[in-house]
Amino acid sequence: MKGYVRKYVNDLADMADLLMEMRCCRLGLWDAQRQEAYIVPMNYGYQIHGKYGEKLTLYFHTGKGDGRKMRLLRAGGRVSFEIDDGGELSASRQVCQCTTVYQSMMGVGTVTFATTDEEKIYALQQILYHELGEEIPFFEKSMLDKTEVFWLEVIDWCGKSSE
Repeated sequence: MKGYVRKYVNDLADMADLLMEMRCCRLGLWDAQRQEAYIVPMNYGYQIHGKYGEKLTLYFHTGKGDGRKMRLLRAGGRVSFEIDDGGELSASRQVCQCTTVYQSMMGVGTVTFATTDEEKIYALQQILYHELGEEIPFFEKSMLDKTEVFWLEVIDWCGKSSE
């Protein structure tokens, strides 16, 4: 197929660029009751850390509640994630000559919930920095009380690019 070259993105700097550019992370949760996958799109923040910048933590927030998403997250176990740039069709008038130009990242990790306001604030700052490019210095206690914050300590991750 013309133009179809799949490139695995293994360079940590390139993977950091992908994380910075993209805005929506889809979490893949397993619903044992229904015996089906449940996919949830969410905004995210992130931190790349570790001695060599090899560790990734993704941060998320949601309203407090006991809906399906929260039930599945609290059940524990591993959570999958996928982030992509939406892709763009590279069209051709010839059969089988179309392809999608894309960048994506996927992986798996374990969830930890914030238990203190300080943990919530730190995670929310990571999310807002990713979304807005700046930190918000103040969070009202009433807002923190209504917000559930959790992070995904990524165990395994990789990136892919068609370019």
